Amino acid sequence: MTKPAQTKAKMKLGYLAIDERTGERLALTGAEHPRKQLLTKLGRKHAEKMYCDTTSGDPKHIGYIANGQWFRIYEVHDWQGTSD
Repeated sequence: MTKPAQTKAKMKLGYLAIDERTGERLALTGAEHPRKQLLTKLGRKHAEKMYCDTTSGDPKHIGYIANGQWFRIYEVHDWQGTSD
């Protein structure tokens, strides 16, 4: 049996926060932690962690609730288009 070809590790370019209710997108491309960047962009000082259940029933941290918005955070490795 042959080993699959190793894929080159992609460099992380930043994060993308998407509001689950409105679809608003915020590019988080700074060097800070995504939570800090999100709070700075929203002009807030507090955010609660947001979780969802995995198929095994375990909770998984997927984003933050801040300013009444539910932001899911995605790690970005390939960026197309413009950032705000």
